[in-house]
Amino acid sequence: TSTAPSFAYASLPSPSPAGQIARVTDNARGLWMSDGTTWNKVTNTIDLWDWAEPSDSVDQTSEIQDWIDAVHTYRLPGFGSGTYLTSGGLVTTSGQTDMRIYGPQGGWGAPLTFLNRTDSITLRMDGGNSSIEHVMFDGRSALGDNAGGIGLVLGPNHKITARNIVCRNFREAGFVADGTQNSLFENIDLFFNKINMWITNECRTCLLLNPNATDSDLSINTYMDGIDPRGEELWGGRRTNT
Repeated sequence: TSTAPSFAYASLPSPSPAGQIARVTDNARGLWMSDGTTWNKVTNTIDLWDWAEPSDSVDQTSEIQDWIDAVHTYRLPGFGSGTYLTSGGLVTTSGQTDMRIYGPQGGWGAPLTFLNRTDSITLRMDGGNSSIEHVMFDGRSALGDNAGGIGLVLGPNHKITARNIVCRNFREAGFVADGTQNSLFENIDLFFNKINMWITNECRTCLLLNPNATDSDLSINTYMDGIDPRGEELWGGRRTNT
């Protein structure tokens, strides 16, 4: 077998002749192919495995954050699969807009899993006009106890879609909508969190479809208190198959 030679992006050889394959080790990592005039990325995604290998024992927070930043820099969807241990603090900032992060489509369990065993927010997604789909946030310790602080936080920026998300075993909250507006939360599965879903900080004009939760369900606090007419701009529908 043969493998593609590796280069830093700035060190790629001449794109002539066409049909050359190279692995880029920085910038938009992954396989690139020459067309005779320039080099082009083979896939139209930023793939997490070019930054980190799946592991439930090796903390790869910095590598995952670099991947998230690359998704924004290169304006390509971020795709990943497998389980990755983090220490929380992952973020898309308010300036990182128009992003898409997703795992493989499949059954329950979301094949892209971020495991957080620290008392922190696993991922805050604040960049507007963005989406996250087919991802699990897991707060379980190695012994199966609730160890992570919070799973996924959306906002306070607007127009964020969260679809086919699982948040489980967090000490504080699984899923938090923190001031985001004009956003969609669809197929959100929440299990064994202290608070499963927390709608707060004047979050409004959002659509909640097909949620599924166990135990302590839904907390709507400052949203209800701070908006007039209270409660009329958030619609919640029960899961259709239960």
